[in-house]
Amino acid sequence: MAAQIYSTGPVHIYVAHKTLGPAAATYLGTCEKTPNVEIEYKWAPVNNDVGGLAPVDMVFKGITAKINLSLNRYNEEKLMAFVGNLGAVTDRPANATFQPGIMDASQIGALSEIGHLGGTKAQHTKGYWLALKFSFAGNASLVGLPPGYWFPSVHVAQFAYEQVGSKHKKIALSLEAHPQVVSAANGAADDRGMVDGAYFNRLYTTEQAIFSFSTLPDAD
Repeated sequence: MAAQIYSTGPVHIYVAHKTLGPAAATYLGTCEKTPNVEIEYKWAPVNNDVGGLAPVDMVFKGITAKINLSLNRYNEEKLMAFVGNLGAVTDRPANATFQPGIMDASQIGALSEIGHLGGTKAQHTKGYWLALKFSFAGNASLVGLPPGYWFPSVHVAQFAYEQVGSKHKKIALSLEAHPQVVSAANGAADDRGMVDGAYFNRLYTTEQAIFSFSTLPDAD
């Protein structure tokens, strides 16, 4: 495939509790600017006297990602339900009890939504996933453009009312993504990563066979 210039088109943002598949996702909206995704590789130095102060080797320690969104076209109720429900074992309905700043016994002091290695599929279903869907995916002139990015495990790192008052309201939302064992129990299309008892963590995927981007609800 030849090198080419890609345009993803507007990026539509979806979230859902891990107990739900893509067809039941919540559509959050679109951003003022394109979403910013930063993937960080973790390395630990190996020091030895033969190398002095410089590491003689590096140990790979995993990957995380930060997703920064500047939302100015969004559904307020759905957004508040998302940021207020993080860490919940179940997908609780949107209501005033679970707004940002209100925490309960299933959140305070509890583990985050990151799946527990070695656990059952049911233990990988706490928290939320995020999907970024590309509008121009499938365009015949953009050969190889993926349908989007699916992050199977995310949590809110920062939430800010970036602009209020007489101007249009704008929300700055920063998410952190961590690797997750994916299966049909937590939003994936099948049990990839759970084959023959072998666990594989995924930070994100673009594969339709793993996450069915085509069954996400229509943008509204």
